[in-house]
Amino acid sequence: MKKVVIIVVALFLSTLCSTFSYASNEIKLRATGYYIEGIKTKAELKMEGGRKDRFGNLLRPLQNYIFGSFVSVATDPRVIPSGTILKIKEFPGVIFVACDVGRAIKGNRIDLACLYKQQTYELPKYVHAEKVAYIHNIRQYPNYGFGSNIARR
Repeated sequence: MKKVVIIVVALFLSTLCSTFSYASNEIKLRATGYYIEGIKTKAELKMEGGRKDRFGNLLRPLQNYIFGSFVSVATDPRVIPSGTILKIKEFPGVIFVACDVGRAIKGNRIDLACLYKQQTYELPKYVHAEKVAYIHNIRQYPNYGFGSNIARR
């Protein structure tokens, strides 16, 4: 319960601070997508990875987002550390958690988890992300404190 309260307070403070121009910590990122379902070649299997993030939790794709949950994204930990909660202007109302990494994700890049390959082509080329909160040692919290809100198919 404490984790959920902390996240809600962080989101509230972020919204309050983002109304003032001096408090903005927005960053422009080159956006790409990676997919977890569908037929993959050997090269794609190596490049796309599996169905789990770097901490062993199931990836949550953008297309399965439900309120109270989050979307998994891969980032360069030197730019956006794993455990950072993000808001992206191009996807209002959606919460993103940096919980994955990738070999090709270096610098100001973000890789959004998608369900199928075709959906990765529909993403914008650039996104504007705002860091909402950072959860130190995020791996100790099951589902990163968001509970088990996973859209089932």
